Amino acid sequence: MRQISKRQFMRKPSILSGLQAGESVTIAGRPPLVVSRPKEGELTAQQMEAQLDKLAAKCPKIDTLRILKDLRK
Repeated sequence: MRQISKRQFMRKPSILSGLQAGESVTIAGRPPLVVSRPKEGELTAQQMEAQLDKLAAKCPKIDTLRILKDLRK
């Protein structure tokens, strides 16, 4: 965790926009202000499949074999 002063933050606020996932910065003061960017959670295979199933439920049924046959003509 990096610590910067209020003066540094006021002169260069882009310090906060450059934070990477899981990184945090403390702005010195009373009370100190901690700014962090959370880590992006990794999905398991089951979670990915569940999200794909949710998306597929909203899509209309498509006969892909018919489309392929039409493209081959």
